[in-house]
This record gives sequence, structure tokens and C-alpha cells, in this order.
Amino acid sequence: MAKGYKTGGRQLGSPNKRSAITENIEELVLREFNNIPAYLDTLSEKEKLEFIVKLLPYTIPRYSHKTVDDQTPEIPIFDQIQIVTSVDEKERLEKVTAYEKEHGVSIL
Repeated sequence: MAKGYKTGGRQLGSPNKRSAITENIEELVLREFNNIPAYLDTLSEKEKLEFIVKLLPYTIPRYSHKTVDDQTPEIPIFDQIQIVTSVDEKERLEKVTAYEKEHGVSIL
């Protein structure tokens, strides 16, 4: 097959059969759309419900189940927060923190 030259298949510019069918169906639906209420009046209650149920997938998106796999570890929010209410407590906290760093231990 030479690049840029059509060597088989449909001739350039000829209509696609599927497009023609789709257009014909669309025209039919548009012509009959205004007659739907009259058709519904001729149906029984059960037939009306079946008709509506058949149309629902075209109007309302289907519900799909989704699962969330959250791999983030749970970290306590208050693990790193320390509330100091007085100067003495602050000094003691600084001493404890310094001791932890110096000896490589965790007290608090």
C-alpha cells in the first residue's frame, strides 16, 4: 500500500452505512417523539411501567460499586502536639526533650 494513496475499501466520500442507519433512526425518533403521550394512554398500567423502566438507562446513569483501598497509615493527630501551660512545664519539657536526644530514647 502506497503511503497517501487509497488502494481498497470504501471510495473516498461515500457515505458510511452505519451513519446512514443512525440518521434514519434519529429521524424516526424525532418524528414520533411528540406522539409518545398518546401511545402511553393506550397502554395498560403494567405496560406503562415496563416502558418507563426500559427508558431509565437512557436518562439516569447506572450506579456502580466502587471500593476505595486506602493504604495510608493511621497517624494520631495529637502525637506531636504538646500543650504547655506554664514556664516551669516548658523548662521541664525542654530538659526531657534534650535528654531524649542525648540518649536516643523516647520518654514522651
